Amino acid sequence: MDESSREGYPLLDHPEVYPVLETVTKTIITESDRGAVLVAASIIDEYLRKLFEHRGSLQMGKKKRRELLDYPGPLSTLAAKVDVALLTELIDKPLHVAIHRLRALRNTVAHNTAGFRLADHQEQLRQISDLGPGVPAAINRMANEFLMRSFFENLEEHVNANPDSATLFADPQEVLDQLRSMPDTTQKLQERAWRLELGIAVGMMCGMIVFYWERPDQRASAPRSD
Repeated sequence: MDESSREGYPLLDHPEVYPVLETVTKTIITESDRGAVLVAASIIDEYLRKLFEHRGSLQMGKKKRRELLDYPGPLSTLAAKVDVALLTELIDKPLHVAIHRLRALRNTVAHNTAGFRLADHQEQLRQISDLGPGVPAAINRMANEFLMRSFFENLEEHVNANPDSATLFADPQEVLDQLRSMPDTTQKLQERAWRLELGIAVGMMCGMIVFYWERPDQRASAPRSD
C-alpha cells in the first residue's frame, strides 16, 4: 500500500506496523473470506500478546509470562487478552469493542465452515473498522484506491506487454464503463475490497496496540464516569 493511501494515519508507517499492513494486504486479499477472518484474528491475538510482553511487570519472569499467555494459561484466548488489556487500561474502549467484533466474526466463521461470505456481514465489517471518527470511511477509501490502482497497474503491464491491445480503451473512464458491463468481474473486485478493508482495519488495530505499548507511563483509557 503506497504512502498517499496512508496519508493522515502515520501509525501505519510504524516499523512494527507497516510490515503487517503489507502482509495482510497481500495475503488477506488472496485468501477466502473465511481464511481472511481467521488470519485477521490471529494477527490481533499476536499483537495483544506483544502488548503484554512489552508492558508486563519486569518483576515477572519470561517463563511465568509464557505460562499466562500460552495455552492453557488464563490469557491464552483472544477474549481474555483483550478484556484484561482494557481492565488494566492498556488499551481504550473503541479498540476493545472493535477487537471483540472481530472475535465475534471469527466465531461466526468457526460455525460456518462452508459458504461463509463477507458480503453477508458488511455491517459487522464496518463495525470492526469503527476505531474512531471517520476511520471506517477512511479504510473504505484506502481499500478502493489500492484496489483500483492495482487493477490499472496490471492493465498497464498487459498493454505494455501486448502493444496491439493499447487501443482497446481510450482512457480510465472507458475501463470503468467496461467493468460495469462485466458483473462477474465487478463482484470479484468487490469481494477483494471487503477483504482488503478487513486487512487495513487489522493494520489500524496493530498500530493502536503498538502506540499503547510505547506509552509505558500513561493509561489508554479516559477517566471513569462512574
